[in-house]
Amino acid sequence: MLGNLIDNAMDAAATGAERWVGVSLRPSKNGGIVLEVSDGGDGIPSDLRERVFTQGFSTKPASNHGRGVGLALVRAVVAGVGGTVELSAHPTTFTVTLPPARGRRSP
Repeated sequence: MLGNLIDNAMDAAATGAERWVGVSLRPSKNGGIVLEVSDGGDGIPSDLRERVFTQGFSTKPASNHGRGVGLALVRAVVAGVGGTVELSAHPTTFTVTLPPARGRRSP
């Protein structure tokens, strides 16, 4: 999951005027984890922000590398453990919130 988000951010940053990628990890208020991956790319147009999570959809050129799978898989895995994935702009930031591990208490 993290690798896919970073790979996507690296690809996006490579085409932007500002070439940077940021990754942060912090505990959530309920004892889970918040992971953010941001980039200095050109951004995702607002009309495509939900579509990027659809399997088979990609903003990248078609190739033999199976485009359009990564973000759909990220969302499915995160939802499968009871977490969420949010996308915001300026800069483009994917925020993944994961719940606490089972059997683990909040601080």
